[in-house]
Amino acid sequence: MKSYTLKDFQKYLDDMRTDLNSARKNGVYSANQFLMDYGNTLGVFPDEWKTSSNRVPGCSSKVYINAICAKETMYFNGFSDSKLTKGQLAILINGINGLTIKNIINEVESLLGTFIKASDVRFSLTVNRTNSLGALFEFIKKKTMIYQ
Repeated sequence: MKSYTLKDFQKYLDDMRTDLNSARKNGVYSANQFLMDYGNTLGVFPDEWKTSSNRVPGCSSKVYINAICAKETMYFNGFSDSKLTKGQLAILINGINGLTIKNIINEVESLLGTFIKASDVRFSLTVNRTNSLGALFEFIKKKTMIYQ
């Protein structure tokens, strides 16, 4: 398991913004397809992790996030039965895996907010999903605070 810095996370978000905005220029379908394809990067999520404590509340789809802490560093796995939400979840998890507890609790929200405003990801989603990145992060932050 590798460790990331906030600088690495910022670069990841900048690259992701570029990719999302490039896909969006080809239309909403292309942007949605990018998200759905990116969701495949999450890998396997074992059924035993699909518990009530890992289920993200308030989502219309079934979304689960499992957290592991190793030496003050956080790692997450995720699952969603919605391909679009799974893509958003992959954006978050792939970006924050390896950040410290302190980084996730104190720094990520601001960087993520800037990313959401600067990327066109919110324009390719339905009204119900436009704030899902924020809601997913809030759940991740809550799970991280357990290890504080």
